[in-house]
Parts: sequence; C-alpha cells; structure tokens
Amino acid sequence: MLPEIDLVSTLLEMTNHSSQEEETEVRLARTILENLGHICQMKNKELAKLCYVDSATISRFVRKLGFSSYRDFREWFLMDEKRKQHLGYFDLGQIHDADEILSHHLTSLKTTGEMIPLAYIEQLVDWMMAARNVLLNGNRYFQLVCQDLQYRLVSMNRYVATFQNMDVQEHYLEESEPGLMICYSASLHHRDSGYFIKKAKEKGWRVALITRKEHELAKLCDLVIYYASPLSQWTINSVEDRLCMLYINDLLTYVYVKKLQKLQ
Repeated sequence: MLPEIDLVSTLLEMTNHSSQEEETEVRLARTILENLGHICQMKNKELAKLCYVDSATISRFVRKLGFSSYRDFREWFLMDEKRKQHLGYFDLGQIHDADEILSHHLTSLKTTGEMIPLAYIEQLVDWMMAARNVLLNGNRYFQLVCQDLQYRLVSMNRYVATFQNMDVQEHYLEESEPGLMICYSASLHHRDSGYFIKKAKEKGWRVALITRKEHELAKLCDLVIYYASPLSQWTINSVEDRLCMLYINDLLTYVYVKKLQKLQ
C-alpha cells in the first residue's frame, strides 16, 4: 500500500528551506519537481543520472520520503497523474470568458458575507484571546491562509503558531499545553484535516473549523464557520476558497482589534 503523503508539498518544502537540508537532498527534490510529469516513467538509474548521484542514493532518498521502494515511489507519481486526469485540473468548458472568473469570486465573497453569523466570529476571537496556545492548521494552499492570519496577529504582539511541515504541526499539538486549533479546510477531503481534528480533540484542544462543505468530522469540532461553496469549478486550484477564507481572516482581525481597543 502506498503511503498517504503530500509528496509534492514535502519536496517543495525541502527546496524552500534548503539551509535545513543536505545539499544532495535539495538537488534531488528540485530535480524531481522539475520532472514531475516524467518520474512515473523513469527507472531508478535514469533518475540517478539526472541528479548526478548513484542508484543507492535515490533509494535512500525515497525511503526517507516514506516509500519502501523506488517502485512504490514511481507508482505514487503514476497514480497522481491519473488523479489529475480524472479530476480535470483545468476544464475551460466551465467558463466562457475570463470575466466570469471575477464574477464568480465576487458572488462567493458576497454570499459568504451574508451567511456567516458575526456571533461565531466573536466567539472564535474570544477563544483566541483566552487560549495560551493557538495553532492554525492547514496544508498546501491553505497554509498561505494560516500564515496570513499569523502575520496579522503578530503585528498586534500576539503570536499564534503555524507550520508548513505537517509533522511539526503534529509535534506542536502533542507537546504543547492544549489550547485552540483553527483548521482551514475546503472540504475535509484531505486525510490530514481529519487526522488533525481527531488528534487535537484527543489531546484536549478546542477545535474551530473553517470550511465550505458539511462533513461528519465537523461534529467533532467546537465551532464550525461555513463559507459559500465556490461557483467557479474550471480548476480545483481556484483561488475562491482562499479568498473566502481570507475574508474570514479579515472579520477575525476586525473583531480582534475592536476587542483589544475595549481592553485598553
């Protein structure tokens, strides 16, 4: 069975934090990213030649990534290519012209603004202010949303944690005094979201979920804030989810500042 890992994000992290990785591993990660569409067809020795290393180095590297063999590593990329074709990353038949993209974004934002109870935002801010430890949980694209709120709050002298590396997020949950975890997930489809929600509840953390889709896992959360389902389905990479989440970050920031002013 292939490991359920976000391999591309792991490789990107290696290249983005090269000072923390061995030079050879950074080169391997970058070369794989530059050849994503071809890895599933490459033999071990072919990839080794491309990376200027021997086959044994490639074998050690894929084991470090969580695969038992190079064959499994290559199979992961084969399955990933099939998944992309099945989902249709870019279906231009869903839109007629570029102006529709903006129209869909504006509609989603307006609908989100109309559907979110301000009382939910105020409750979440109260929890944020009361908790000693706050973890912003999100992977891949949603890590950008987590970092956005982190930067906003640190500008008000309030540190909240978020980490691009999911293993570090898990370590923080396990080792820190239980507090508040805010999970950003569009549909809870990715296994990491469900895993972290369950882990946080087991460790005694309060959990708030920001999502657009109803899911059984939402019942485990202490608070769920729903935003409008994106209307633009021409690509699963659409920015609409993040725009709606960033709007919620705006609301959280606004209420946070208002409450700070009352305390002064």
